[in-house]
Amino acid sequence: MKEVLSDRPFYETSGGGLTVSGGEPLMQPDFLQSLLESAHTAGVSCCVETCGFASWVCLEQIAGLVDFFLFDLKETDPVRQ
Repeated sequence: MKEVLSDRPFYETSGGGLTVSGGEPLMQPDFLQSLLESAHTAGVSCCVETCGFASWVCLEQIAGLVDFFLFDLKETDPVRQ
């Protein structure tokens, strides 16, 4: 959170916030929840970039802490999957 909050002036002027991505953030749900709770408490907007490959329990665990989800859809054609 120290690193996240060091960018607060940028968030305030740009309207941005914390984006959690890289690999798959939902593969570490406890860490993700803790990070999002801290950011949410500090008033930092939160975004999670994910492919959505996680249990509903995991998604429900963080949904109330996320302002935006960016879903990375690789393929929608069932024949090509």
